[in-house]
This record gives sequence, C-alpha cells and structure tokens, in this order.
Amino acid sequence: MENLKSQLNPHFLFNSFNTLDGLIEEDNKDRSLSFVENLTAFYRLVLEHGKSKLVSFDDELKLVSLYVNLLNERFEDSIVLEVQDTCADCKIPPLVLQILAENAVKHNEFNGQNILTIKIYRSENWICVSNNRRPKQYPVASSKSGLENIMQRYRLISNQEIVIEPSDLEFIVKLPIIYKESEN
Repeated sequence: MENLKSQLNPHFLFNSFNTLDGLIEEDNKDRSLSFVENLTAFYRLVLEHGKSKLVSFDDELKLVSLYVNLLNERFEDSIVLEVQDTCADCKIPPLVLQILAENAVKHNEFNGQNILTIKIYRSENWICVSNNRRPKQYPVASSKSGLENIMQRYRLISNQEIVIEPSDLEFIVKLPIIYKESEN
C-alpha cells in the first residue's frame, strides 16, 4: 500500500521549480509568492494524506484544486476544474483525483484557445472524473501506472473496481464511493 501511494510523479516537482524559476526571472514577486504558497500547501496536504489509506472527499478536492492552480501557472490558465457536486459523507484514497488530473494533462493537447476541462461530479454510487479529449499529436509513452495504481488501491481498500469509459470526445473514470462507516 505504501508503495502504491508513493507514486506521485517526480517530474511535477521538477516542473514546479522550473515554473518558479521563470516567475523569478520575470521579476514577478506576487505571482512567485503565490506559487510558493500553493506549492507548500499542496505538499503539506500530500504529506498529511500519505499517512492515511482514506481521506475525506472534500480534503482530496482541496488537494486537486491546489494541483490545478499550480499547473495553470505553468500552462497559463488553460486548465479548468469544474466540481459539480460534493460528497461530504464520502472517503477516497489519497491522491486519486490528482493522479487523474495528471493523466488528463499528460495525454491531451491544450492551450489558451483549447482549454482542458476536468470535471468532478457524483453520479449515483460513483465519483466521476472526466476530461475532454484532445489526444496529443505525438502521444507520450505511457505505462498506465496511474490508472493501475488507482485500480490496485481500490481493490486493496474496498474490494471494488473502478470503471474507465473512454470515448472520442471524453475520458471518464468512475470511482466507487466509499462511505465513512465502511472505512474499517
């Protein structure tokens, strides 16, 4: 379980420092400070969540929101995160939403004119995470380790399976809802 949780992409930290370096070179103190504050808050939550096998859905939403804010600094506000419903009584394995956002960024073309939209919503007994699809012209080699990580964690924690629904226009991952009382 610890090995599965520790698969946060190390390139994210490298890219974050490069983004910060660029902000410092631009001599943009306010944006640099904001970026550092968001990066610090993000990693604080990562460390807190890393101690748990489940976290509240709301806490996981905070983490993915910070993650998308950091990405938007790098990609000039070309990613939109839409949360259509919350699930206050739900639990989720840590970093699952972050991994799904990371996958959307990794596999799709986006820019200021072609926004990447990541939606998180509840549908019956599922937490759904979807993104519009605009596959990269030169696809990135993928080991599918992000989705495999999520699948394995759900099996270990809840004995449930996630559902993956790709289409030409959208990529959807359905995560089974885990309620607080089933946390044991």
